[in-house]
Amino acid sequence: MIELGRIHMEDCNSPGKAFYQLYLYEDEKGGYLIEKRSGARGKVLDRRVWERSSREEAEMMFCSIVMKKTDPARKSPRHYRFVQDVFNLGAAV
Repeated sequence: MIELGRIHMEDCNSPGKAFYQLYLYEDEKGGYLIEKRSGARGKVLDRRVWERSSREEAEMMFCSIVMKKTDPARKSPRHYRFVQDVFNLGAAV
């Protein structure tokens, strides 16, 4: 599996240091996976994986999640900010 990108976000107002991580992968069969890990105090409390057949679909979903989580007008009290983002642009098709 090839990692194409990842983002680590944190809620600086969270007493437990809540975090949200997203990963974008290309699998061996040519499909794409978006993996989400979230939790607090350095422990992953929830992990989910979504499959997409095209890179375009996977990138759209990835970006949509990031935009929702970082939206300052979001109704949730949890507002994330970027801590780290890494993208493997050399793997782009």
